[in-house]
Parts: sequence; C-alpha cells; structure tokens
Amino acid sequence: MKGIVIIALLFASICASSSAADLMATDNQLSPTLAALLTRQQLGNITFIGQQGNANDLSLFQAGQSNVALLGQVGDGNQVSLTQVGKGNQTNVLQAGNDNQAILSQIGNNNQITLGQWGQTSGITVEQLSNGAEMSVLQYR
Repeated sequence: MKGIVIIALLFASICASSSAADLMATDNQLSPTLAALLTRQQLGNITFIGQQGNANDLSLFQAGQSNVALLGQVGDGNQVSLTQVGKGNQTNVLQAGNDNQAILSQIGNNNQITLGQWGQTSGITVEQLSNGAEMSVLQYR
C-alpha cells in the first residue's frame, strides 16, 4: 500500500503543477480513440489512470478479485500493457518522460509491482508467475 501512496503523491504533484489548459491540451482522448483500453471481468478490481501528454497508450486486463492498478503517464509516447489474473495483485506505475515502455504480467495472488520510469526510452518486461512476489524498479535514462 505504501507504493500506491508514493506513486499517487508523485502523480498528483506533477498534475497540480500544470494548468488546466495544459492538462486538456493533449491528444489523449476519452473516446472514441481512448488511450486507456480497459477490460474488466468480475467485481472488486480497482483501477486509477492518469495521463498527461500526447500519444500515451495503456492497455489493461484484470481477471479475478481485489486487483489494484494505479497507472500514471506524464510525457509523450509512453506505453504500458498490464495483465492481472488472480486475487489481490497490486501494480503501481508512473512513467515521467517520453517513449518509455512497460509490459507487466501478474499471474497468481497477492503479487506487487512498483515501477517508476523517468527520462527517455526506458523499457522493461516483468512477469510475476507466483504468489506473494514483490518487486520495485526505478529506471532513469
């Protein structure tokens, strides 16, 4: 839970420092060209998505219960693909920069990923195929 609070505070501070006009002057559309494509199955999953910038892409698939995804993208051309299958998985991602890529999979129960990507063109693939795994990664480039 501490990771969620840290990522949320970072994202909130970045958004608070931008004007409403800056936040609205992006090509991230809510529809029909929705940058965040959400597929949710069953009840009890929680997702928070914040995007600021241009051409950010996010895809999310959640199957199971009590999965949490907190995803923030600030910059241009960032990409996240997240799959959560199981129960009680938690993922926190903040991409602050341009052209960062993350492919994340949590298959199992009670897994945690906290990922921060700062700068340009970082890339990572993470698979948690177990129960109770924890991982924190911070990439600077």
